[in-house]
Amino acid sequence: MRLNFLSRGDEYFHTAYRDGGIVIGAPHNGTRQNVEADIGTGPIAQALAEKLNAGVVVVSDLRQVVDVNKNPLELGSNIRKYAVRYQNELFNHLPTLIIEIHGHVSGIYAVEVSTGFNLEANNSSDVSFL
Repeated sequence: MRLNFLSRGDEYFHTAYRDGGIVIGAPHNGTRQNVEADIGTGPIAQALAEKLNAGVVVVSDLRQVVDVNKNPLELGSNIRKYAVRYQNELFNHLPTLIIEIHGHVSGIYAVEVSTGFNLEANNSSDVSFL
């Protein structure tokens, strides 16, 4: 399933699910130059997801507003909903592995691959995934 990374309005989230147990996330995809975002990470996440038969969750053009892969409890109430939605989309099908694709602005490589963020045992919404 091809995702449209250029849609605007309320369509910041682009998702496709597969039964492979893996989800690829791109929390800071940017679709426009000169915007503080990880330009091009969405298509990289999608290509990797297709190769691995994985699901994919891409958040486009929200980086200047909110860092969706951070702890929602540490975010302002007006933007917390985006981080909660991102995390809910990632964990929606109880994956066995989550891989995030990020731009890397301070190193010699343009792309960073990570295994997501830390879950916290004292956060009731994280407990079921731990």
